[in-house]
Amino acid sequence: MVKKSLQSFYNSGEINFEQKETLKKFGINDNYPERERRDFMKLWYWDEILRRNRREIDIEGQIEKMIFFSSIWNNNLLIIINSANEVNFIVYEMPMKSSGDPAGGWLKKFLIGNYSSNYIALNEVRELESKLKYNDNPILLLVKNHFSSADLRSTGIEVTLYFANVRYEKNYDSIYYPMMFPFGIRHELPFYDAKINPDQYIKPLDIVLITKREQEMVHACIYLGDKKVCHVLGEYGGTVKIDDWDNFLEVIKTHDKIIRYHPTIPFKRPEIIIRHIAKSLEGRSNYFNPGLKSGSFRVWRNISGNSNNCENFTNACVLGLNFSELDDRSNQEEEIMIGVEGSLQETTQKLDNLLTYYPSSRISEIEGYINRGNQNRISSYVDREGIQMNERIETQPNSDYRLNDISMSFVVSSLLRLFL
Repeated sequence: MVKKSLQSFYNSGEINFEQKETLKKFGINDNYPERERRDFMKLWYWDEILRRNRREIDIEGQIEKMIFFSSIWNNNLLIIINSANEVNFIVYEMPMKSSGDPAGGWLKKFLIGNYSSNYIALNEVRELESKLKYNDNPILLLVKNHFSSADLRSTGIEVTLYFANVRYEKNYDSIYYPMMFPFGIRHELPFYDAKINPDQYIKPLDIVLITKREQEMVHACIYLGDKKVCHVLGEYGGTVKIDDWDNFLEVIKTHDKIIRYHPTIPFKRPEIIIRHIAKSLEGRSNYFNPGLKSGSFRVWRNISGNSNNCENFTNACVLGLNFSELDDRSNQEEEIMIGVEGSLQETTQKLDNLLTYYPSSRISEIEGYINRGNQNRISSYVDREGIQMNERIETQPNSDYRLNDISMSFVVSSLLRLFL
């Protein structure tokens, strides 16, 4: 891709006047280093996202720095420093169902901290940005170094000394049933359409639950894409298998809810999740070895307090946390405490030790389902993952740029864009 200045893209007609003026508001002028058009256009889309979500963002004062970047797990990441040297990290999830509206997704703001100077704040966020891109366990960077328990309560999880307090919901009609998902999105999916078109609602490597009111039964899987799942079943003493979406739905034949869990801040990088799924499949005899303390299939906990069911499998592979909502709720537990770092280390060691070789063919099979699932989600109106930036963009917005009020300019701009 060709790199040009903003003015050069404008002169060639690749960026129009409104887009150019929007980027100038962010501090992108003719002297800004050359970038690919896609990187400049990312800020155009971010402008609409930020306008629509100002109530959720609500950052006081002048905005001193904005750093836009993509990572291996999300293309839509933004760090903001304001005039009080407060640092906020923003994650945006693109809408799942095709709507023609890239700003109709889900945004979450996390307070990183307050610093004594802009220099210290800027050094902190540059280090954080680098680690978020490449760390095996992004969640640990935030849990260990930045978030207070007050910030985390709104996500349903408190962290004190790196321990996660997961809370369960008893009310079947609650939007939080069966639990308030840590650092993630919980969606109850449109029942009939999601059955037919799961790729329109579920991302590869999401956790999916089906539930039934009368029995409060739950069955869980990891969605791979292209109507393929990986789940644990009790047959033959316990097995891990790749299965068709329709077969997964038949495990609880009269289920009445389909629930999607998607981690906003990943506990593990996608390639590690894929590796652990592959090792569980190829090493399933070791996964359910009755001679191991954690072996054998168990819906309910044993005398040692350990269950080993479908939820344990999905939570261990995707989150690195070995727990089962169904089992905990059956024991009338309203919340549980999990050591995030310790659990990640324990489950990673267990899953990696299932095999002595690298399961290349299984990994390729899983990646094939993921790629086809992603292709099924591509829309001519909405790039479901958002534009992947080739290079980060760090800007100093104009002095009058704010993110804590909604003005008539937002309404006018939104109406204009409907007709462009």
